[in-house]
Amino acid sequence: MDYIYARVSTTKQDTENQLSSLLKEYPDATVLQETVSGYKKDFTKLELRAYRTSMKVSPMRTELYAKVVSGDRIIVAALDRLGRRSGDLINTLDNLLARGVTVISLREKIDYATPSGQTMARMFCVFAEHERMVISVRTKEALAVKKAQGVKLGPHPKFTVATINRAFKLRAEGWTYSAIANETKMSRVYVIKLMLRDPARVDSFRVLTAPDPRSLIKETA
Repeated sequence: MDYIYARVSTTKQDTENQLSSLLKEYPDATVLQETVSGYKKDFTKLELRAYRTSMKVSPMRTELYAKVVSGDRIIVAALDRLGRRSGDLINTLDNLLARGVTVISLREKIDYATPSGQTMARMFCVFAEHERMVISVRTKEALAVKKAQGVKLGPHPKFTVATINRAFKLRAEGWTYSAIANETKMSRVYVIKLMLRDPARVDSFRVLTAPDPRSLIKETA
């Protein structure tokens, strides 16, 4: 039996492009499709372990692997629809082949039941892994250059420098944390963390806002 498996990673995408080409070649195949990236923030500990050590995190794909029997074929638009981690992907393809299940990928023109298909699949996985490694190295090098140039890395601050300075100035003038939070639209917790992180900055604003001693002499004269 033939099974078409189509997957997209976000709800903003759809499987229409994948299915149109797959069904054109295999019109009688049973279709299984899902939207899943393979990772989610609310994993249970067991699911997270499965994600890190295998590819069994896509419900529809897991169901497909469980139901196929010897003689069945799984057809995908591209190998990465079955997973992006090269080692896991090859292990899965080998395990399916050992069960008599063939995987066919249209984009790479691979039939994993053939020696040439197995070789090509491994080559594509090696190239994909190499590309990811190159991108990772280039990204780290670019970040290192920016850091050396004094560029502050990480997420952009939510508040402007002017707003943060105003918070310190208000604290120097004796405003409470709650009053500063209301004035600057920051949360009270954020204001407290800000002040505790850099108490010297509050003192610097106290110096800046202190009255001119000469004006005091004139007032009392």
